[in-house]
Amino acid sequence: MIKLLNYPHPYKAWLSISNDPDNTTIEAWNDLNDFIFNDLKLDWANSIFIFSYNLNLPNQVSLDKNPEIASQPADTIHSWGDFVHSGQRGFSRADAEAGILLLKKHNIQPYVWVDHSRFAGNMVHKNNWGAVPYHSDSSGNKYTVFEYTLDLAKQLGISYIWDGKLTQHIGQDRNLKLNDHLSQYSFLGKIRFLLLNWFKFLIPGLFSFSNNKQYQENTFLDGNRLYLFKRFGNWRDADISGLAMVLSAANINKLIQSGGTMLAYTHLGKTNPKFIDKAHIPEETKVCLRYVKQKVESKELLFTPVSKMLDYLVLRDNIVIRKDEIHFVSDGIRFAGLTREDLIGHKFSFKGISDINNLTVKVQGQDIKPAFLRHSNGIVDLIL
Repeated sequence: MIKLLNYPHPYKAWLSISNDPDNTTIEAWNDLNDFIFNDLKLDWANSIFIFSYNLNLPNQVSLDKNPEIASQPADTIHSWGDFVHSGQRGFSRADAEAGILLLKKHNIQPYVWVDHSRFAGNMVHKNNWGAVPYHSDSSGNKYTVFEYTLDLAKQLGISYIWDGKLTQHIGQDRNLKLNDHLSQYSFLGKIRFLLLNWFKFLIPGLFSFSNNKQYQENTFLDGNRLYLFKRFGNWRDADISGLAMVLSAANINKLIQSGGTMLAYTHLGKTNPKFIDKAHIPEETKVCLRYVKQKVESKELLFTPVSKMLDYLVLRDNIVIRKDEIHFVSDGIRFAGLTREDLIGHKFSFKGISDINNLTVKVQGQDIKPAFLRHSNGIVDLIL
């Protein structure tokens, strides 16, 4: 029987950094670019502000003011820009339309959306006006919501939206065990949790797997279907210093040991006033990122852009295996009309393929001829 592995062989876990560009100056951007892309050469894509009108952060990097940031890979937009603390400058649908034109001008194709602070056009976090086309008051009067832009985001190609929350479970995309739940609490909290939930552990697997999925489908009020995804971390550690805690060697080792995925939440451009360092990137943070690079090179940990991880998971979860047939099937959201080109750059690993020559591989019912790589342990990679 053919069985699909969770991740490409031989990787045990998958990591990416889901960065928010708040507080990033062009000097900090250059430092981060030099270290992450030029020094470590990590396969990653950043998140950008298209516009920034924040009066408290006049030097904050955005695409309109700093077009040079388009030279760096980007797969995420942090809403349509920073319209918080912008004085009399409000936000409307016209700003989103202008943002789309600017993205296309610089050949940036985002697939990931992350809400920003208390932005009026957020889709999920703190408010959802960006996903609500109309509002009715208590008297029944109906009003147009001018911050509504979810339809534009979807037309742009956005398929993944942050769910507005943080998880402290190390490793998503896996079943949670009792220790995973208990690790979040103090001693007294553990006792309380066990008293309230002991019956759920009498039958293994009774806890819903959905509470630890890396992504899940969501139907918004306007009828559009997109995916919500989880981010890992703590609000207090969401800066360049705190990243050393989020991606500590202990956390990375635990992720590899338990398996699963992690989208680490941070603000790479934000410094913590409690830590005074001449360099923008503290040495402790450099150490943890070098450790990530080490685990990538040893092929224990896969590190990619956020969108590539999420795309893989969607493609993987929609594979259908029938005897000696492998079918890649459209999910209807990210890949509405799946083609072979959508699979390029991805690798899928299988157990139980006895004869490659008798294996049929199809994409939306059409036969394809991918490349195969057989390993000594019997695992076969399907490469497109």
